[in-house]
Amino acid sequence: MPRKKFRALDDPTIRGKKPKAKTYKLTDGDGLTVLVRPTGAKVFVLRNQSGKEGAATILGSFPEMTIAAARRAAEAARVAARAAPPEQRSGKTFNHAFQAWSPVQAADRKPAYAQDCVERLTTNVLPYLGQRSLTTIRRADVVEVLRRIMDRGSNEQARRVRALMSEVFEHAITMEWLETNPAPLAVLNVLPRGPKKKPHAAAAFEDMPTIYRRVGMYPNPVTRAAIQLLMLTAVRSGEVRGARWDEFDMDKAIWTIPAQRMKGEKPHRVPLSRQALELIDALPRISDELLFPTPRRDVVMSDNALQYALKSMFPGITIHGFRATFSTHCNNTEPPLASWDIIEAALAHSIKGVRGDYNRGDLLDARRGLMQAWADLIAS
Repeated sequence: MPRKKFRALDDPTIRGKKPKAKTYKLTDGDGLTVLVRPTGAKVFVLRNQSGKEGAATILGSFPEMTIAAARRAAEAARVAARAAPPEQRSGKTFNHAFQAWSPVQAADRKPAYAQDCVERLTTNVLPYLGQRSLTTIRRADVVEVLRRIMDRGSNEQARRVRALMSEVFEHAITMEWLETNPAPLAVLNVLPRGPKKKPHAAAAFEDMPTIYRRVGMYPNPVTRAAIQLLMLTAVRSGEVRGARWDEFDMDKAIWTIPAQRMKGEKPHRVPLSRQALELIDALPRISDELLFPTPRRDVVMSDNALQYALKSMFPGITIHGFRATFSTHCNNTEPPLASWDIIEAALAHSIKGVRGDYNRGDLLDARRGLMQAWADLIAS
């Protein structure tokens, strides 16, 4: 008789659970649970599907993975477990190696990147190889996983997944669970080579005022405000999409992005132009935390939302390309709008070498004039 699918959890319930001194479990049903750890981390876990004692399958972390996405991932893992022959359900599985590798790789990577690595394998590999015994996985199995990714047009993603799979297998070899690595770099030789990665398509500076005005007519007020703030401040997409009300000091006209949300893991102060202040002041406060939430209010909008909106109006440019437009124009005017150091500081780029080691200021006052001049040029 099949197990009853209780589906007891939803995203607001999970979000509202507070950490305790010890890890505790929330049950959704059909083997799917959420572990709430003392650190506050919330992890989706599927009980071992092999019918034997062993590690459960880690599906992902909340809120990056929603309960609906966790249920889909759990069902994919169940299907894979049922399809595997009995001899592949014993011994150490890829999932065992994945769970042993996960905390090790997290210690050597930035938290956001470490989580991204886990999500890549959780989504692309575990549903197909998670329950397979390590000793039964061959190069052909790895190639098949990579082909599925490339069939979606994600060639670069396939290469990254291959590298992460190789790390997991190498860790298993270190643990003496496996003798050879079935995911060496050579497996890419049998896969079609994708096009070389191109720079993000950038707008010409002369088109920026027109683009800014057209974006201001986009029907979704949250999306259009996010794109316009990104254009005014030259920050990255994720830094705008995750912007929180408590990061803004409107009196001092400063937006302080915390280190954990920055690519370089250093806090970044953004001087706000008059136009940026007016834009923020006019924003409806839909969420108590986020400036640009999804309709669910407390969820950060996806990068695709911004890319789709921009592409619908200007197919030939990208969101990230606005940073290139800013840098190109500021550096190449006669005279330049600011010195190279000031422009690089505005882009939150680290200066390499001795010069960067000794100069630790962020040139905030100097950047105020630059950002106001930029805003006057594109949004006058």
